[in-house]
Amino acid sequence: MMPGAERYSRLQELFDAVVDLPPDIRAAVLERQCEGDASLRQEIEALLAADAPCASFDGQPALMIPPDLFSDEGDGQLSGQRFGAYQIIREIGRGGLGAVYLAARADDEYRKEVALKLIRRGLDTEDILRRFRTERQILAQLDHPNIARLLDGGTTDDGLPYFVLEYVEGEPLVAYCDSHQLEIRQRLEVFRKVCAAVTYAHQNLVIHRDLKPSNILVTAEGEPKLLDFGIAKLLNAEDEMFTQTALGLRVMTPEYASPEQIKGERITTASDVYSLGVLLYELLSGQKPYRLKTRTREEIARAVTEQEPQRPSTALHSESRFISHNSRSLQGDLDNIVLMALRKEPERRYASVERFSEDIQRHLQGLPVRARNSTFSYRAQKFVQRNKIAVVAALILFLTILSGVVVTVFQAERVVTERNRARKEAAKAARINTFLQGVLAFSDPSWLGSNPNRDREATVSEALETASSRAEAELADQPEVAAAVQFTVGWTYKALGKLDKAEPNLRSALDIRRRVLGAEDPDTAQSMVALAELFQLRGNSKEAEAMTRDAVAIYRKAQTGGIVDAKWFAVALSNLGLILNATKGQDTVCEALYREAIAVSAPLAGADRAPVPVFYGNLAALRNEQGDIDGAIRYSRSAIEEQSRLPGDSRRGMHSFLNNLGTLLLLKGDFAAAERLLLEAIEIAIQTIGENHRNTALYLANLSSCYGATGDHYRAREKANRAIEIQQRSLPAEHPDFIRSWLSLGNALNGLGELVLAEDYLRRSLQLAREKLPPSNRYIALVAGSLGENLTLQKRFPEAEENLQFSYRELKARLGDSHPQTAKAAERLHKLELARTK
Repeated sequence: MMPGAERYSRLQELFDAVVDLPPDIRAAVLERQCEGDASLRQEIEALLAADAPCASFDGQPALMIPPDLFSDEGDGQLSGQRFGAYQIIREIGRGGLGAVYLAARADDEYRKEVALKLIRRGLDTEDILRRFRTERQILAQLDHPNIARLLDGGTTDDGLPYFVLEYVEGEPLVAYCDSHQLEIRQRLEVFRKVCAAVTYAHQNLVIHRDLKPSNILVTAEGEPKLLDFGIAKLLNAEDEMFTQTALGLRVMTPEYASPEQIKGERITTASDVYSLGVLLYELLSGQKPYRLKTRTREEIARAVTEQEPQRPSTALHSESRFISHNSRSLQGDLDNIVLMALRKEPERRYASVERFSEDIQRHLQGLPVRARNSTFSYRAQKFVQRNKIAVVAALILFLTILSGVVVTVFQAERVVTERNRARKEAAKAARINTFLQGVLAFSDPSWLGSNPNRDREATVSEALETASSRAEAELADQPEVAAAVQFTVGWTYKALGKLDKAEPNLRSALDIRRRVLGAEDPDTAQSMVALAELFQLRGNSKEAEAMTRDAVAIYRKAQTGGIVDAKWFAVALSNLGLILNATKGQDTVCEALYREAIAVSAPLAGADRAPVPVFYGNLAALRNEQGDIDGAIRYSRSAIEEQSRLPGDSRRGMHSFLNNLGTLLLLKGDFAAAERLLLEAIEIAIQTIGENHRNTALYLANLSSCYGATGDHYRAREKANRAIEIQQRSLPAEHPDFIRSWLSLGNALNGLGELVLAEDYLRRSLQLAREKLPPSNRYIALVAGSLGENLTLQKRFPEAEENLQFSYRELKARLGDSHPQTAKAAERLHKLELARTK
């Protein structure tokens, strides 16, 4: 076979030569030109089929294949056939690389409906086989809740590759939004989930290149799923020329393709930004950006590369069921956002899909957006393009002088700003240091006396109380220093679990900073993040979310000015993800926030990286909630690795990460390793944060579950009781942490046969879970399952069945059939049936 560059040239030349010929003459020409090269003939036939005009491109596959190519393998003939462990049910679609079938796993493991993609006989050329394998490779590396997951793969008996995907039941994106009559805000929120999926693909070096409504299905729950990576491009692929062959250029949906795709130029992530812009245009206006008459290849190519689209607000579909009265809502920011994504020049679009999505979020929050009208500057650029010879010399001279002046002034101002800021921070740090040295000199005579009952925590508490009271008296004329001291005192109290003492100090720091520095200063945002974290610890999620969102907005605004505290900005992002996960179960948004926190932290070094392990731990927890235990273990080990790299005694902060990994290994059935890690976590926690800290209690509750899993119910009861005692001393009566400890105690009592007392704790746990957690949180189902088991043991079968059915149904939907907790729920149902027959 000829090399990539030569084959590209040959395909392009042959396509252009025959595309406009009548079918009979075209066939004769192809017969002569492709003689001896069946692969070339098949590829050019596929290209010609893709190029054929159709009524509308938006719902069509990227490459339409003539039906006669599949006549030997029709839907009826493949129905019932098996490929590995999967049995074909029916065909559900055809696309550029073959056909997609609804199939079911049909072995003894479990039964699950899947989508099976099979390359079709007649298209198994070397190049197309390579593209098919590339798609499989791409899907194997993508693991995101809004991307259809790759489950399995293999090769048929006659050598054709296939792969097995998550089966998504849903409507195409635009159809879903229309049929559910979603308002503009709701459409934007769904669209941002799509952006999160595309951003994730880009972060994994994948460009989709065929984003359109039919490749994005929305489930009944409102979750979009990105499909069909058949023409996606790996950014690190070695064979760059292949991605630009005629096959790569033509296998696309023209109305959603970027100008550079149409022209066969280099494809980057900016191409996906453009396609998403087309999607958003259609979602908001009910129309596509360009007015077309014939929809031929030439007309679409000319429109995409040359025409400027109307503003969405002026292109509203008069028959739209939701948009007709919303033109005013689109004017301004939304018009500008969409048109920025649709700019002809890739470099003038949003720098990334993430930035595109952020601008939409800024609009939703009522903040200024980055997109602006392309008025004078854009028209000037076009003028220069039309009059290059006349103005080029003058422009070069002018720009040279201007750029020198601008750069010099900018750099000078930046240096002065940074120098002044550094001096100010250094002076403030020196004053803080001097003050704290005085506080920690233990000048109070009572501290120097012999007191065998004073432990380290008491001494620290005394120092903190002294620092707080002296700050008010001695630093009244230095409010920024006073605020910094109050913040440090409050933050330290919070770390010790003394929330009542932490709050007045954190509030004082916030009040001072708002008054002295202003409501939008990054230091003010830092105080907001800390106080919001305290609210969340107390179970006040609503106030915590509002304050954290405000802090994130302040940091984003500061980031555009080039001055931002990356460490606290990252903490704010992560905390917002934690709050949303705990209260609303917004997996996609949470994951995006955690990943952004990691990205924002990239420049940090040394002790400033202390929060980074937490971000990986949050990703691990999210994966665990999604049923991906192996993925959770990977992120959990990454958290431990990050923690171990920190300077100083990194073991001090290791307890939470050891606990998390221990609970995951418990799910995997590795009880010995789980017990070892949980015991180590508790030991470190007692040494560093104290026995009465809420985290210590949670680790004890998890250790109780570990002992219960091994049948040691006496030790399980002891650890659960100890956890509850700590929580009763340190937390409000209805704090969500009690859900886990009451569940652990209820399970232990079930094992010991103390069924009435066990039922009481399990019912309290279930009631609190339903009050405090979002409906999708699996802890509700876990507690219901334990209660159902208890009721089975009490022979109260109707109540037991209600709880067990609910538990199994919810866990299966959330985690899948193969997850250990789903299997446990199924086992409990089986035990119920056995108990009924006795």
